[in-house]
Amino acid sequence: MSDRYTDVCLPSLRYSASLAERGRREPADMIAMLKALAKRQKEEAEAILAAPSTAFRVETYVGLHVQKQREVLQQGDPA
Repeated sequence: MSDRYTDVCLPSLRYSASLAERGRREPADMIAMLKALAKRQKEEAEAILAAPSTAFRVETYVGLHVQKQREVLQQGDPA
């Protein structure tokens, strides 16, 4: 038997972000959760777009879940 989930999205967007929660949820609660998530993501996106290229840390490694042979390609300046 599968669990029930409640999903919220904005279908008018070309690549609509969505959010799913386990159980039957109220529409207002789901919309509030998606808006809060979008607000956090907007703040993160604005910080990324405003940062100079030297601020980013870039690494390479083998494996997705268990990462091995990590190598720093660019250290990244502390903010």
